[in-house]
Amino acid sequence: MLYHPTRRGIAGLVAALTITLLSIPAVALAEETPTPPADGYELQLLKAPEGYAAASALGINDDGTVVGSVRPTEKAQPQEAAIWATGTDIARPLAQLEGSTFARAFDIGADGTVAGEAFNTSGNSMPVAWKQGIVALDSPNAQGLGVAWDVAADGTILATAHDGTKAVSYTTQGKGFTLLADPSSSEGQASGWHATSISDSGEFQAGVATIAVPHGDHTHNERQLGIWHHDHVHLFEMDDESLYIDPKGINDSAVVVGATTANRVSSAAIWTKGKYAPLADPAIDGFPHSTAQAINNSGVVVGTASKFAGNASFGGAAVAWFGDQVVNLNDTTSLPEGVTLLWASDINSSGQIVGTAATPNGLAGFLLTPVASQPGEPPTSPEPP
Repeated sequence: MLYHPTRRGIAGLVAALTITLLSIPAVALAEETPTPPADGYELQLLKAPEGYAAASALGINDDGTVVGSVRPTEKAQPQEAAIWATGTDIARPLAQLEGSTFARAFDIGADGTVAGEAFNTSGNSMPVAWKQGIVALDSPNAQGLGVAWDVAADGTILATAHDGTKAVSYTTQGKGFTLLADPSSSEGQASGWHATSISDSGEFQAGVATIAVPHGDHTHNERQLGIWHHDHVHLFEMDDESLYIDPKGINDSAVVVGATTANRVSSAAIWTKGKYAPLADPAIDGFPHSTAQAINNSGVVVGTASKFAGNASFGGAAVAWFGDQVVNLNDTTSLPEGVTLLWASDINSSGQIVGTAATPNGLAGFLLTPVASQPGEPPTSPEPP
């Protein structure tokens, strides 16, 4: 079943879609606006094992288990997927595909399923999962290519692949797969759809559908936000067609976060019930770009402000949004000398945040855990570095 709001009838159809979404218990929105923890965060650097030079933390589950990648040098390759067990600060590399020189773990479910990608011997990405060893996932691509981007709490994996004619997205639990609903309709044919985020409950997936919209004697492609729910897809056009959309994360209320780009500047964005709004500008000197990467079920959003769009490696700051308030996460904890939190990648239901930091010894992952205020004690500020 397809919902496809157009500008001519968007108000009525969005209202209808709102009723549809609100009829699903899982999408009740957070009742209170989240606030930053009064006593800030406790920082734990997540390091690479001995013999490795760099680490990056990309995903966390509600148990506090973290996944990401490690590298023996500062170069992009070779690279291995890695895991930090709850309470540990040294990564354990995960199994590699035979002959592979590159792998990343993007997220981990509550059941311990890890989703990611690994290069085959030809250097092409394959969707993979780790639970007991590494498994190449089934794919609609004839060569088994694709990327497993995200995983729900129950181990349902969201992946994308090219089926020979177009990019498609699908869910899988290892064997077999279910394609997400085709966004094509009488309003326009989809030339591809690319979902990269699944909610913890597994109820919703978020991404982009490219629609060939008729205009007189020709068509032009529009990137539209897609929210998939079971066998339905809900599409939302942007009022401002000049904004290039890049959704990144979705929570159990079907609230989507990501970024929009205009005039070569990326700005963090949020879509509530499909309605777009910009997130507050972090306004950090030298970092004009911002991207939201993830949102938890309390509505806390994490991401980065950066010197260059989509890349904080050359200068950036991990940030978090609490409603209309945005904070530089570097200001919320006591940082060791020479450490900068560059970007935040994920957040769990407890508010723990993971990402990547620059340190005097190279890149490392980081874990921020909210400090719980003791009853009756006034809030304290983090000590200056």
